[in-house]
Amino acid sequence: MVSVSNFEAWQRASTSFAGMAALVPRPVTLARDGVPERVMGAEVSPGYFHLLGVPPMIGRDFETADARATGPRSRSSATTSGRGDSAATRA
Repeated sequence: MVSVSNFEAWQRASTSFAGMAALVPRPVTLARDGVPERVMGAEVSPGYFHLLGVPPMIGRDFETADARATGPRSRSSATTSGRGDSAATRA
């Protein structure tokens, strides 16, 4: 595990990579028709999907401005139920 400030410093200083992104797996609860379901999700850094070369199934990739929207502790999450259904949320 790397702190946000260390990751951001590595990202700024990197000259060897096309880009860097962070992912922190974590369980989340999604509700469909009022029925909660615990699924695996992840907190991801801005540009995560772009770096992987894949578009999010719904919504858009997270941008640097999203991380700054509510300060340094702001997080963006991407979740999938494993059944092909997907959701993206701001936490």
